[in-house]
Amino acid sequence: MYLVCNEALSVIREQNAEMVIYTDGSATDGVKTGGAAVVMTRGDPAAPDVIHTISCRGSTFTSSFEEREGLKTALEWLTEHDHTGS
Repeated sequence: MYLVCNEALSVIREQNAEMVIYTDGSATDGVKTGGAAVVMTRGDPAAPDVIHTISCRGSTFTSSFEEREGLKTALEWLTEHDHTGS
């Protein structure tokens, strides 16, 4: 696990990105009570500086594709704000 974590951190660092955006979505039993979240960060991914977080509740009956809502929410936020996180 430690090796996989270090490899993931190395790949993120190699991108030399100004901002890293993490998204997740889920649904209970894959079909109900969905939701999504977005975390926007800067700095070293091992100890990131969190710029902004968003969480949104999904439909009562949904699918495990709730992840898409997290991505959509992140893109909407980026469109409304400049890339500096203000």
